[in-house]
Amino acid sequence: MKITYDMYRNIIQAGDYIAYPVRHGSDTYMRTAKVLAVKERELPGEKPEMVLSVAMAKAPRDWERKAGNWDTKIVKTTVSVPHRATIVPKSYIQNDKRYACLLDV
Repeated sequence: MKITYDMYRNIIQAGDYIAYPVRHGSDTYMRTAKVLAVKERELPGEKPEMVLSVAMAKAPRDWERKAGNWDTKIVKTTVSVPHRATIVPKSYIQNDKRYACLLDV
């Protein structure tokens, strides 16, 4: 299996915490996730590419948090562009109330 790197050429492995960009229309923001597995995906007619299977923490919007709703949802998804992600230190995850639930995954 090939090695997968983040944007700073650090090796991404299962168990790492990452932040990666997401775009919806003209909005771009960062998502935080825990890497569950590094896989190689083959698409018909194309060469194989590395993808990440992650457990993403979907934090409530700012206005919901101000109203007292801190229920973060865990969603499993695939990151198809791992070279745009960056590895986040575990201390960041431990100290942020929105993403502390990723420690239990």
